[in-house]
Amino acid sequence: MKDYTGLCYTFAEAQDIMSLRPSELQHEIRTKKLKPVIYTEPRQILLFLPRESGEWVGLATCTYRGHMTVAFSTVANLLDGSSSNVGNGWGRLLDESGISHWNSAYPFQRPVPHGHLKEWRPLARDEIPLHRLCATPLPKEFTPLHDTVNDFIRQIATVYKGEEATDKALKELPEKNGLMLDFKTNSEIHPNSLRIPASEIDQYQQSLKEDKVVVSTTTNGKKENQFHTLLTRVIKHSPEIKAKHAWTLLEKDFESDEAAFDLDGIIQAISPTELEWKSRHGNTSYLKFNSFAPTLSKVRGKLKEDEKNN
Repeated sequence: MKDYTGLCYTFAEAQDIMSLRPSELQHEIRTKKLKPVIYTEPRQILLFLPRESGEWVGLATCTYRGHMTVAFSTVANLLDGSSSNVGNGWGRLLDESGISHWNSAYPFQRPVPHGHLKEWRPLARDEIPLHRLCATPLPKEFTPLHDTVNDFIRQIATVYKGEEATDKALKELPEKNGLMLDFKTNSEIHPNSLRIPASEIDQYQQSLKEDKVVVSTTTNGKKENQFHTLLTRVIKHSPEIKAKHAWTLLEKDFESDEAAFDLDGIIQAISPTELEWKSRHGNTSYLKFNSFAPTLSKVRGKLKEDEKNN
């Protein structure tokens, strides 16, 4: 979350600051003009990086107290007044000072692959910037009921060992699943944990001021797509750049204190698989990496066409 300062407000405080009714504040969130976060008391967190395939590369665990982002579907449930589970969803930790008990050792008994975790690469603290790591409440390892029943049947069968019916039943017993991961027990969050970052309020109020001055920004009679404008800068810098290299360039640009390409500061978050950007009007959009190449190609084609016509 770009420009995040650590200062966040409860919904009641945000309503007073923004002079919005509860229903109006919820509307601005549901239409993604404001992006809330959640505040969590100390809980164990699993840190990882996702692959394009959806599998996870585990890195470390820690105890965390502070603010974190969560999926919009989770936010929607909280807005409806219902408690929700992060489940096997994920977000990002926002407060460096809220991290303690960092541990890069593999935390489970069953070796990888284990559930979503397909690999474990121990990560030292500060080796990768926090905003690039994905985070989810640490799942608990458990023995499924199927395995418990299986063990019980096998234990009873020892009493009647050697009997034809018993031997046949044992042969027909399905294989045990082994230890599994429970993503719900440790991941419950409540509606009163929602917060609005001060940076989100500042950007929202700034967009309202800009809307009063400029009704619409146009380029050749069409509304400007700020993300396409950003990609145009990238292409002009390196006309034949490939999608993977362009994505990496945007990641580095996002991490830089002085952006060379994202001059408008529209990128809010970027990971190896997804990018989030917000227009000057406060509209948030998401782009998966596997959709990035066609977008880059489209912008490159439009740029070549414009240069040819000029």
